[in-house]
Amino acid sequence: MRPAPTRPSPLEGLQQLFVNHELLQREAYRPKSADDGTVRRVGILGGGTAGWFTALALRAQLPWLEVTVIETPSIPIIGVGEASVPSLVPFLHHYLKLNVHDFIREVQPTWKQGIRFEWGLPGDYVFQAPFDWEVNGIGMLGSMGETGNVSSFTLQSVLMARDVTPVIRAGGQEHPFLHVQAYAYHLDNKRLVEYLRRTAVERGIVHLDCKIVDAKLSPAETDGEPSIEHLVAEDGRQLEFDLYVDCSGFRSFLLEHKLGERFHSFASSLFTDSALAFNVPHGGKLKPYTTARTMDSGWCWNIPIMEDDHQGYVYSSSFCTDDEALAEAKRTWPDLTSERVVRFKSGRHDRAWVGNVYAIGNAYAFVEPLESTGLLMIMRAVTALVRAFPMGPERAVLKRFVNTTIGRDWDRLRWFLAVHYKFNKRKDSRFWKAVREDVDVSGLQDALDLFRACGPLSLMPRAVRTQLNEVAGVYFYGLHGLDCILLGQKVPHPKLEREKPEVWKARRQLAVDFSRRALPQAEALRLVRERPEWMRNVVHNPAAWVSKMAQFL
Repeated sequence: MRPAPTRPSPLEGLQQLFVNHELLQREAYRPKSADDGTVRRVGILGGGTAGWFTALALRAQLPWLEVTVIETPSIPIIGVGEASVPSLVPFLHHYLKLNVHDFIREVQPTWKQGIRFEWGLPGDYVFQAPFDWEVNGIGMLGSMGETGNVSSFTLQSVLMARDVTPVIRAGGQEHPFLHVQAYAYHLDNKRLVEYLRRTAVERGIVHLDCKIVDAKLSPAETDGEPSIEHLVAEDGRQLEFDLYVDCSGFRSFLLEHKLGERFHSFASSLFTDSALAFNVPHGGKLKPYTTARTMDSGWCWNIPIMEDDHQGYVYSSSFCTDDEALAEAKRTWPDLTSERVVRFKSGRHDRAWVGNVYAIGNAYAFVEPLESTGLLMIMRAVTALVRAFPMGPERAVLKRFVNTTIGRDWDRLRWFLAVHYKFNKRKDSRFWKAVREDVDVSGLQDALDLFRACGPLSLMPRAVRTQLNEVAGVYFYGLHGLDCILLGQKVPHPKLEREKPEVWKARRQLAVDFSRRALPQAEALRLVRERPEWMRNVVHNPAAWVSKMAQFL
């Protein structure tokens, strides 16, 4: 006889209601054939990170689409180190379905636990901005009260201060905590793009190596917007698609040059317009964080790559010439090599989606990488595009919604970055005096006023926090992230009642004890290569942070 089926317990039955809820089913829905809409052929103008991320996402999420990437080697990749945020890890390995072991072998990423800011006050003062400010809190007020610095308020900030990773050695054994401690990647851009290109071609994405010299406009669509009829290649070929994704970088060939979409400058908030990129030997010491260092006319990033540190002096050409920037960099790093200058403009276009053109990356908007948001914004634009399918003939309302939300996200990023400039008192150079006096932070003024009047925003009552996120437009890194930047720069606020010092000290001691057993990054990365099961657990364990974060993509 077969055993009688076991009835689920009441708790298990309740859990089943949530697991099978129709909202979850709808969230995971992707059209399964071209019959779901009018867009079947997608042409992506430009490779680079934006182009290949888009192509791989469409292939992974909407495999019935015909996807073509058009790029030319005559337009080189900028090729600097790139820092990212933790959400990129599930995007790569869940959303794009990139094998984590192939990725580590080919791209050779290093780990990032946050940003070290050599920022705020003169002298040797620094503060840490970690990724775990919401989940591994030791305490902001305790850190400020006991150390005079926000840098001891999470486990990750303690690890960063000691230049170690969440891999510990105890009892002669190594124990990884990578599956519980969110991290991001530091990436060599050239290696990343080569890997993405090769993987995309292997998955059936068409790669055309040709230069596009023109695009013919077609009559306005039913919603009154112009659109692209076909692209014209240098050899005379006409390339026609249903949807054109503009990943042409700062040229913005389709969105701005052909469709005339207006560009809104962020220059009143973000004064910089140039970057001197260069490499510096690190002698095998791989820092587990990105560094943002205050310079006379801007700031310098440091992104540790396997071979060396990829650095870049971001400056304003109104306050500093290229030669002056190079001279200042050489005074600090005399053995720098491979220097090159990149020009940019901060801002965004009115709309990302116009007619049958959808712009991603620098073709739509750009801000300096002070908070490592370049790849994040590409990722958000790509996932918004995928969610827009199936695309039928009536798209006006959907376009308006996508354009509004994407534009809002970029505007919020503008204000968040501006706060880093407004209160940085580390240097009194001509640039920094002008920035502190004139930088526009009006989009966050309500939040800043509340911080000055009431203290850290993340410690306010829940109802106030909810309203702040909506009214003040605090989005990137949340209220904890904004608090960290304001506290790190010693923006004045009222003294608040805090827990007993001995309670805070006991909690911090746990983090210090953990950090004393933690390994430097170079050693931890070597162990990861020897023990592939570690990364399988990080990426595919349903209880690990990567799988949990993937549910929100």
